[in-house]
Parts: sequence; C-alpha cells; structure tokens
Amino acid sequence: MIRTFLLPLAVTASALVVSGLAASPDGRAQTDADAAASPRVRAAGAAAAASVPMPSLRAEYRAPRLVLAGTVPDEAERRALVARARAVYGASHVIDRLVVGAVANPTWLSPSFLPDLRGARHASLLLEDGRLMVEGDAGSEQSQAALTASLERLRAQGLEIDNRLRAPAP
Repeated sequence: MIRTFLLPLAVTASALVVSGLAASPDGRAQTDADAAASPRVRAAGAAAAASVPMPSLRAEYRAPRLVLAGTVPDEAERRALVARARAVYGASHVIDRLVVGAVANPTWLSPSFLPDLRGARHASLLLEDGRLMVEGDAGSEQSQAALTASLERLRAQGLEIDNRLRAPAP
C-alpha cells in the first residue's frame, strides 16, 4: 500500500510572483503578463514613469529672431530641434540655449514638433509637463489660423495645447 502524506504548504504572494504567477483579486493565478495588465500594476508603472520629468522648451519669437531654451533628453534631439529651427527661421536668426538633461523623450518630441511662428509679430511658446502654451500677436487672421492648425496636429499626438495667440484687431 502506498501512503500519501499531505504536508501543509504556505504559498505567499511573493513566491507566486517570483515563479511568474500572481494571485488575481478573485484568487485565481495570473501570469506576469496578466499582472502587468492589472490597474494597480499599471498605476505603479505610471508613478515610476512620472518621476522622470517631461522635457521643457521655451521659444521666444520676435521677427526675425528665435531664441530656443530648455531641457531636452539627448544631444541628438537638441541638434535636430536646432536644425529644424535654423531651416525655418534662418541659421543667423536662431539662438540656441537648449541643454541636455535627464528628462523623458515622448514620441511627440521631434523636429516637426516646433511650430512655425513666423506669421506672428511676436510669440512665445512654452512646453512644460506635456502642456504646450502659445501666446502672442498674430500678424493676420490667416497666420493665426495656420498656427492653430499646426497646433491641432500636436494635440492629435497627445499633447495638451493652450493656444493664446491673438488675431489683430480689424
């Protein structure tokens, strides 16, 4: 006769996680992929990502000069933004005060991110915490409409836009 002995076995949640399994709220086992998809794990990942600041950028335009300042994630991004600005505004009209720092590199941050402010008499662009504010005086209603359209393209990529550009009084 074969005897079977049942030994008490305590399995902790950490042991399940180490083994690649975790308990779901209803007590069922989950794989790491299932656990990663849970709201609590996603929230923890978002909190960790939130500890890395977003890039900051300030562009001051007073015809014909553009001053770029702020913090970008790497040298390649800095060079690309400056090259785009020089192509749009002219190399001698761009002052580069951008620095490289420990900031996030969101997908919308690219050379095409920088809107063309030349239709404005003067304008300021401020990017902080994933929010872009543009203010100033447009040269015409048409230039205000063109800039608004380019900002909407950025909004479609997930950037919060605050457009305070004013059209000239008739």
